[in-house]
Amino acid sequence: GRRRAGMGSRRDPKIADYYKLLDLPYGSSFSEVKAAYRKLIRKHHPDRYSDSPKKQKAATELTMQLTQAYNELENHLTGGRQRS
Repeated sequence: GRRRAGMGSRRDPKIADYYKLLDLPYGSSFSEVKAAYRKLIRKHHPDRYSDSPKKQKAATELTMQLTQAYNELENHLTGGRQRS
């Protein structure tokens, strides 16, 4: 069968940006999104930069963006039916 009727394979630019932020190709599965998110959060967690307020602030902003991307992709890929 076909994927979805109507729009075909047109890419959503906002969704594409979320995938890019998580360093994933467009259309990656939710399990890939989750793994990439966890990896990036560990790497850029603000607590790792407690010795430098400037770096800690940048890390905080980045982790907020990563979390938004994860939440948006989770909603997009699961249709809003996420589990904890």
